[in-house]
Amino acid sequence: MVKNQGPAEVGAFDFQAETESKHGEQFGWYVHSQPDPTKEHYGLVDHMYLLEWVSGGKGQTGQPAQATVHLGKNIGGWPYGHWDISLNSKSTIYAIALKTVIGGGPWHEGAVTYAINREDWTWNREMGGGWGGCDGHVLENRLTFNTVSETWARFWGSDERNFWSRSICFGTMPGTMENVYHIPPSKSAQWLGNGGPFNMVSRGEQGWLGIMSAPDPTTLASEDVEVEELVVGLVQAPLDAAECANGACKPRWLTNFTVSGQNSKRKLGMLNLQSLGPAGADARLLMGWANVQTTDSTGLGGISDEYRIAEIDSQGNRKSKAQLLEAGWGEDNTWASLPELGCVAWAYTWHDEGMARPYGNRNFGHDVMPGTDQFSNILRLSVVCPS
Repeated sequence: MVKNQGPAEVGAFDFQAETESKHGEQFGWYVHSQPDPTKEHYGLVDHMYLLEWVSGGKGQTGQPAQATVHLGKNIGGWPYGHWDISLNSKSTIYAIALKTVIGGGPWHEGAVTYAINREDWTWNREMGGGWGGCDGHVLENRLTFNTVSETWARFWGSDERNFWSRSICFGTMPGTMENVYHIPPSKSAQWLGNGGPFNMVSRGEQGWLGIMSAPDPTTLASEDVEVEELVVGLVQAPLDAAECANGACKPRWLTNFTVSGQNSKRKLGMLNLQSLGPAGADARLLMGWANVQTTDSTGLGGISDEYRIAEIDSQGNRKSKAQLLEAGWGEDNTWASLPELGCVAWAYTWHDEGMARPYGNRNFGHDVMPGTDQFSNILRLSVVCPS
């Protein structure tokens, strides 16, 4: 949960203060705001909180949380990157991945990954993590737990090598991180609509399977040409990330997942992958994709009103016909598995006038305070249960 109030006002346990009292300043956890949009270095920096309910009762999230933990004051200012959280199988450790603000003005962007012990809300340094991940600025950062290895996969995207290029990396927590694929820069795309990593699912002793998109590597053009079409890539990731060194985990490309009317402004995107039933090497897989419009006004993820799903196997072969949905998801909405039901679910909020409208605000002009007319107070829950 993101709020502009500090831990004393919220009544939260201050993990940031407790950690800094023992280990010194870590991860740029506290950054001051400049709330006046007419002043230099205008920017609002908010607090991040972990909220926990443990009763298991119906409607429990409508009640006060049993635990509220202050993770830091370092949130805001960047229209890309994720806030992710994942619990281990013994329910003893949380892994946290945050896109953050660093510095005191002018602010710059950062990202941090770390683990917290649930018993006493202390920093678990042995689980690894740290600043960044991949090379360059972090643009995507997702965590996925594997019950066989008792470790987390880190599926990261960055602006690594050249200006406006992209890199996709895989790592474990604890463990190393390796480059998987490099997306070269292209004309006008910047980081909008030229692909990147989305999410991973656990495959048990086989490691993880990740899904990403990129320009078709068989028809790569120069950086002076706009990207007109993207394809799906599946990343087979082993339990030991070091085995991915030297390009050993390059994507398997799938060219039969298309959307209508692909061009430089509308492309394949918002990929999702999740297990149908308990995660493991033999689990069925559901894949989702969308026809995404990406412009400067829609941000990195873009908007869509055309979403499809289909069952696939671990090699990307379709096991069912594609189904067009009347509901959708965004770039931040990784599906959740409902293993007992063999279903997947997700929560999504879109503009009240429809999914194809831009959502949220971006005050790049810094001349007025952003409004709330492009937000909604309706959270929509979707559940898909294939036969």
